[in-house]
Amino acid sequence: MKSIHYLLVAIQFIGIFYFIFTGSVFPENIYVLIIEIIATLIGVWAVLAMKLHTVTVLPSVKKGGQLCTSGPYRVIRHPMYTAVLLLLSGLMLNNYTHTGLLVYFIVLVDLIVKMNVEEKILITHYADYKDYMMQTKRIVPFVY
Repeated sequence: MKSIHYLLVAIQFIGIFYFIFTGSVFPENIYVLIIEIIATLIGVWAVLAMKLHTVTVLPSVKKGGQLCTSGPYRVIRHPMYTAVLLLLSGLMLNNYTHTGLLVYFIVLVDLIVKMNVEEKILITHYADYKDYMMQTKRIVPFVY
């Protein structure tokens, strides 16, 4: 089961590195720049809310971890995934290619699978996770 966790993370990072190494990271278009800044702010906010010592890229729970329901976690369960998808959206728009669009959708599907795996783990680890799921959306506030 751990091997699927590593595969999911590898696909995610390969997608991120694809965009970083195949185009410009700093866009000239102000709207794309705003998307990238918002993505970065959401990611930093999520890490700070969760506490750095409990953050992991694997779909797992670190020893001593606690369910985080503050900060961006008040409205979405996976704000770091939101940040990744927003950032990749900006990078893709800045250097649009059909291959980039394909890579974006592969990462999107990967993160959806990763969320499913992670949520199964969180349900078994935290007794109140199901209630938390009923109160929040996954990656887009009030939508999904």
